[in-house]
Amino acid sequence: MSSIKSLPKIGVDIVFIPRFKKILEERNEKFLSRVFQPSELKQMSVESLAGVFAAKEAVIKALSLPPESWLSIEISHDVNGAPLINLIERTYKKKSHLRLSMSHEKDYVVAVVLAS
Repeated sequence: MSSIKSLPKIGVDIVFIPRFKKILEERNEKFLSRVFQPSELKQMSVESLAGVFAAKEAVIKALSLPPESWLSIEISHDVNGAPLINLIERTYKKKSHLRLSMSHEKDYVVAVVLAS
């Protein structure tokens, strides 16, 4: 029987894009600077930022990071458009091998992270 520590961990988050858009409109600059890296803000569409937010929340859940660890995580994409996770804090870098999948459908975006 494998130990619980060796089992992969999963984090999932779903964002309702109209609600996320409202949050951006109400708390714009303060919220943006607390959650997103400057490189992530280059993708300024609401849908893209909602996807990045969902991905960060899924990472936080998969790795059991402290709440609001958003600036310790950077989401980018490879040359083919596949999402990538970069852990900025040295403490978190050695924790896991991470895989991220994201999907957009109408008013929702979902992100799933597998940490092994």
